[in-house]
Amino acid sequence: MSDLGEYRIMENAPVDSPATQTSNALNQTRDNLKLLGVFYIILGLLALPTLAFFGFHGQIMDQLLQAAPDPETRDAIAKLVNVSFIGLVVFIIVHVVSCIYIGVCFRKQRHHTLCVVAAAFCCLSFPLGTILGVFSLVVLMKEEAKQLFGKTIPIE
Repeated sequence: MSDLGEYRIMENAPVDSPATQTSNALNQTRDNLKLLGVFYIILGLLALPTLAFFGFHGQIMDQLLQAAPDPETRDAIAKLVNVSFIGLVVFIIVHVVSCIYIGVCFRKQRHHTLCVVAAAFCCLSFPLGTILGVFSLVVLMKEEAKQLFGKTIPIE
């Protein structure tokens, strides 16, 4: 006779009802969406310091362009650099504002389709955006997330 220890069969073990399991899954998904929202806001705020880079870079370019021998060439290069800088600054500002807005949408469970599109575009921002985008897509594709966003009617 082997001594395997004392094992008890729990005949009356509490089993969560389907409603309780659904409620737990909804609460967990809601918490995940709120956490992802915070991460999107942080990602947007992390892009702000790059604007300072363009300020310093602009000053350096001014110094370099002063050394150009031909004034016409200097003016043409200066226009090209200025247009490029303005475009990049506008792009970064749009990125910051959109990340913060998407973070708020995640936290409030609003605009499901917009959040899916933003998560897909976020995957292009390597490495932090890729990680955040993939996790966001995984959570957003769950049926519980669609219920929280009001995209589906829960089946009773």
